Amino acid sequence: MNFSELKYLETLTGARWTGMRFFDRGCAAPRRCSTLCEAIAQSFKESFSLQACEMECPGALRCLGFEGNDEKMVAHISTEAGAAPQSIRAIIAAAPRMEKAVRTVGLGPMADPELCVGYVSPEAAMKLLRNWQIQHGSGLFADLSSFMAVCSAVVAAIKNDTLVFSLGCPESRKKGGIAPDRLVAILPRRLVHTLMEGIPVCRHMNMNAKPAVSGLNDFSI
Repeated sequence: MNFSELKYLETLTGARWTGMRFFDRGCAAPRRCSTLCEAIAQSFKESFSLQACEMECPGALRCLGFEGNDEKMVAHISTEAGAAPQSIRAIIAAAPRMEKAVRTVGLGPMADPELCVGYVSPEAAMKLLRNWQIQHGSGLFADLSSFMAVCSAVVAAIKNDTLVFSLGCPESRKKGGIAPDRLVAILPRRLVHTLMEGIPVCRHMNMNAKPAVSGLNDFSI
């Protein structure tokens, strides 16, 4: 199985990367995680699918295109954050969301991922950004949020077809296992190929080397 996109990013950043795919249908799969950020953390170790019906995070479900009780979420977040409800309401309304509900998310080392996700150091993020800038000839617009941070960044990367960085939110940093010296980098597979074709990571990079996460079955649905 060829994981060339993930291998490239792992060589470039020195960090582990995982893949994501999105489906508008459900599938039979054992429950492993209850939140998207927790599932991303687990997917560095194994490939599996996450069902939207099993998710307990209203912010992630909203970002994935499901209708919910926004006012209930506003009340909860404003209480937790000690913020005015009107501010939280505006933040939630501005968060990107999928037009069509995603019912299954495939995660883990895989061929042809829709998105590649990694937990990278600031220096590695700089290297990735620098290669992206050289290839695109422009700066990167960064729309950062500390609310529904990782799930909204995932959707932003898909909808805007661009490299996205996220600092996470308290919940995603805890459940997603994001270390204090790491941030989340997300980019579509197409952009990884743009970087691969335009800027080789190193002269002697071996794309046939074993993936950083080995011994895993390919994700399928």
